[in-house]
Amino acid sequence: MNMFLVWFVFIVGQALHLFLQIDAMVRSSTSPATSRLTVLKAKASTFAARFFVCTMIFWLWFDGQLVAVIQGTGISVPSWVTAVVGLHISAGVAGLVGFAIDSAIAYIPGLKSTLPQDTPPPSGTK
Repeated sequence: MNMFLVWFVFIVGQALHLFLQIDAMVRSSTSPATSRLTVLKAKASTFAARFFVCTMIFWLWFDGQLVAVIQGTGISVPSWVTAVVGLHISAGVAGLVGFAIDSAIAYIPGLKSTLPQDTPPPSGTK
């Protein structure tokens, strides 16, 4: 399998999940955001951090080191995780993993994609 294709499809999976989240945020009736670009600008640093963390997790998996790193932290790894991580990384697996890792990371406090509610400025100020 072409390594470039695997990484490209992984990033496409990540980007697709991110786009779906941004779209849901704009469509939400409680969101102050009015456009996808506004959301992207407001959360660019959070999205960049998520991209980095997701990519490093996939890199560890791609290099066969993910289970060792997890076990090195003292976390026991269930056999099903070992089986999944042992899968041959094809383009299809990479795309699904990109989507799934970004989805899971979106629940970590600080990396969530929620937007702060707009607070109107005090009267008399701009």
